Amino acid sequence: MNVHAESSETISDTAELLQLEQRLIDAGASFAVVTVIRAAPPTSTHVGAQALVECGRVLALMRGRYHLAVEDILHVAPAVLRHRIILNFDAHADGQTPETILQSILKSVTAPSSVA
Repeated sequence: MNVHAESSETISDTAELLQLEQRLIDAGASFAVVTVIRAAPPTSTHVGAQALVECGRVLALMRGRYHLAVEDILHVAPAVLRHRIILNFDAHADGQTPETILQSILKSVTAPSSVA
C-alpha cells in the first residue's frame, strides 16, 4: 500500500487499517508524548496525549512512513496543545503566550538514546 499524500489508493477494510495502526507504534515517539504531556500544564490530560499520537500518526503517513517518530510529535504538538493552555495573570504580565510556553516545553524534548 502506498501511503504518500498524492496516492489515490485507499484503505479497503478494517483489518488493513488495524495492521497499519500497529506499524505506527514507536517507543521513542511514546517517550516524546509522555515527556511533552508531563511538562505541559495540567489541562493537557490523556486526551491531549491521544491527540498527539493520532495527529502524529497521520503526519507520519503523509510523510510516507509507517512509524511514528519524535519529530512527528514535536511538529503537531503546538496545534494539538495550544488551546489547552490557559494563562494566569503572571504569565500575561510576563508577556507569555501559549506559543512561547509550548516552545520552551518542546525544546526540552529529545529522542531517547536507546529504547529498551
